[in-house]
Amino acid sequence: MKVMLSELLPGHQELPELLVEGITNDSRLVNSGDLFFAMPGLRVDGRSYIADAKARNAAGILCESPGPGVEVGIPVVAVKNLRASVGDIAGRFYGNPSEDLLVVAITGTNGKTSCSHFIAQALSGLGARCGVIGTMGYGAIVAGNAAKGAQSLSLKNSGSGKDLTTPDPIVLQEYLANLVSDACSAVALEASSHGLEQGRLNGIQIDVAVFTNMTRDHLDYHADFESYQKSKQQLFAWESLKTAIVNRDDEFGRRLCSSIGKGVEVFSVSTSSSEADINGKDIQFHDDGLSFSVCSPWGEAKVRSTLMGRFNVQNLLSTLGVICSQGYALEEAVSVISEIGMVKGRMEVIRNPGQPTVVIDYAHTPDALDKALQATKEHCRGELWCVFGCGGDRDTGKRPLMGEVASTHAGHVVITDDNPRSESSADIASEIIRGVVAGSHVEVETDRRSAIWNTLSNAGCGDVVLIAGKGHEEYQEVAGKRLAFSDHEVVDDYVSGGQ
Repeated sequence: MKVMLSELLPGHQELPELLVEGITNDSRLVNSGDLFFAMPGLRVDGRSYIADAKARNAAGILCESPGPGVEVGIPVVAVKNLRASVGDIAGRFYGNPSEDLLVVAITGTNGKTSCSHFIAQALSGLGARCGVIGTMGYGAIVAGNAAKGAQSLSLKNSGSGKDLTTPDPIVLQEYLANLVSDACSAVALEASSHGLEQGRLNGIQIDVAVFTNMTRDHLDYHADFESYQKSKQQLFAWESLKTAIVNRDDEFGRRLCSSIGKGVEVFSVSTSSSEADINGKDIQFHDDGLSFSVCSPWGEAKVRSTLMGRFNVQNLLSTLGVICSQGYALEEAVSVISEIGMVKGRMEVIRNPGQPTVVIDYAHTPDALDKALQATKEHCRGELWCVFGCGGDRDTGKRPLMGEVASTHAGHVVITDDNPRSESSADIASEIIRGVVAGSHVEVETDRRSAIWNTLSNAGCGDVVLIAGKGHEEYQEVAGKRLAFSDHEVVDDYVSGGQ
């Protein structure tokens, strides 16, 4: 792909005649002919890497104003407030791919990954090839097939934004362009608070916004809970937005419903209020899933699903809202959401003869853990066990809260490592224990593999074991290193006898 610099910066005066063959904000990824974006970040200032970009044969530099102040030997263009413009510039370079897609953006503390995958499965099941972009990577999604269990997908990552829920704006536009090239007509993307706050979604034409819930998270980044809420609210004031699907059972969601502009069609979702536009009722939990009735502007219907938990009823209702708001009949929507399969590491159920039922979930906030435990309780016929930990170098205030939640719901709690990072495993466990309810059955085994094996050996075949915190992750962050580790593989290893 080759684009003139003047096409990337329309209206900018006195630009050099420069043909741009690639764009990046990571000097390590610069190739000959690329345009390097140099701007201040959270930890480093990209302007410090201009010389490195030049050494790698960058064609030119887009620099946050003021520029470097010295001659660097290649064209340098200073742009005021460059960070806010990166998404628009990247969009032009890649041909504004979002204009060729139905873009559904999902935000909220919990449920973004499940909702995005559910929406993508449903749209694909209706013939609209749909991609996802989020925590688990990006790529096209196949139609849901509940009989297959958790969706096993070859999602891809590339570029410097590969570890972010919402990739950086250059990588995000590249992903969108790749999905268009892959014949996708829609995309469901996760819009994190960090991504919204940092302008990573700028330059994207968003058609539908979904709000899942709002609870404590990322207070190590946001100044306070109000700032966290404001970051999420930005999505519902998006200039191109046409439709909003909002969880009315959430206090912030109720306020959001009344604050969204008149040009946006709003559908509220609830499992407890008949005042919502889309209402789930008569919810029943079964050994192999759940069922419920839905009342909506498009009619009434019954849904049967292999998923677990009341919160997945919420996710399915939001998915139904997205589908029906795009003109699909309720009967079609119900048919495809009934076939939606589990997402890897999101209330993923593993059943083996003679063994306890295992549920692997990404829950790493107090609210997410609370909902995951309540969900497993609803399907549990024996005793409930919970294996979990808390990440190091993150919000320490949630640790005792999670200890309280786990010990309130589970009969047996095993505190272990999550991603301890630079912190002491014992210190993290001690902070979790501070919140544990007196008299609870709690033990500490910081080695996560041993904690899982010991729990599975002690639990009965009628029990349920929730392994929370890491979900789909295939690594563990310890003392600056990423070590290979998968909860799923540890469970499989135990079942096969360690062979």
